[in-house]
Amino acid sequence: MHGRDARATSTTTRSLMTIMRRLFSGTAFLLASIATGLCPASVAAQDKPQPAATPASTCSRDAALEIIQRQIDLSKTIDDDVKRLTVMLRAADLSWLYDQAKARATFADAFEVATRNFKEKGDKDTNEGRLRVQGIDYRYRVNTEIAKRDSAWARKLLKQILEEETQEAADKAAKDSSQPNRTGEKILNLATSLTSSDQTAALTLARNSLTYPAGIQLPFFLFKLSEVNRTAADQFYAEALNAYARAPMDQFLYLSSYPFAERREIGEMPIYTFYPVPATLTPNPSLQRAFVMTLLSRARELIQNPASGARGTRFSDASQIFMSLSRLEALTGLLCPT
Repeated sequence: MHGRDARATSTTTRSLMTIMRRLFSGTAFLLASIATGLCPASVAAQDKPQPAATPASTCSRDAALEIIQRQIDLSKTIDDDVKRLTVMLRAADLSWLYDQAKARATFADAFEVATRNFKEKGDKDTNEGRLRVQGIDYRYRVNTEIAKRDSAWARKLLKQILEEETQEAADKAAKDSSQPNRTGEKILNLATSLTSSDQTAALTLARNSLTYPAGIQLPFFLFKLSEVNRTAADQFYAEALNAYARAPMDQFLYLSSYPFAERREIGEMPIYTFYPVPATLTPNPSLQRAFVMTLLSRARELIQNPASGARGTRFSDASQIFMSLSRLEALTGLLCPT
């Protein structure tokens, strides 16, 4: 019986989601029609002379918003938090321009759902065969949507998230060593989403991330910011280089791709990818020189004090420096006696 009930519930949920998607599609078209002054009834009859009449009720702002509100109400019957959040974020997005108060209330409710979901399930990675799938913290996903519309509110919510994470870490007997890395990545993900719409907020968030370990999201942010403001991206790179100058090579070398406009780092990183380097981005000799001089300084220190090197995920700092200098020698002529 339990299996049959579960299948019935799943079927009901899928049916509900299908209906809601169809209604959302129609509502989006309706709101767009209102915004442009064209409603389905008037478009269909625009070639026919019409006597003065009251506009069709289906082309009213209130009718569209009422449909959205019904979908929000129906979403409360969905047990799956992820599906419920999808509906809520879509509803808030559609209604933002027409009823900001309701949209804000929906975003706030979505953040509460996401917060509860994180407390119950966390954001641990999962495995699909040999592929490791990174977990999703839906608090940040909701906050990203909020940040596109109200960066001040998003920063306030981020502060709340970080305070909760700090308290949680303090309460744990054994702190999760991977949590700081994940937090830094989440902050930079949020910052990256704002590079086109609010550079000031994006840079503020990115600077907050510099207190966390460097990771794969740092080059993504730099390349994305450079598309809209190369000067700001170069300046932030200099800040990041200063912040991570003493970091283990597993972190420091994430700074090796941007100044050379390269798709990969010169080191063997714990996590790596191919970055979407903007076609117009050219290498920056000044930043290259700053990076290389910092790397050479680390190499001299390691020679003088071999015990100072850290042991990375796969390679020691000494191995990482040797590989990096070897690859730099082939990549650029900057390596010369000074």
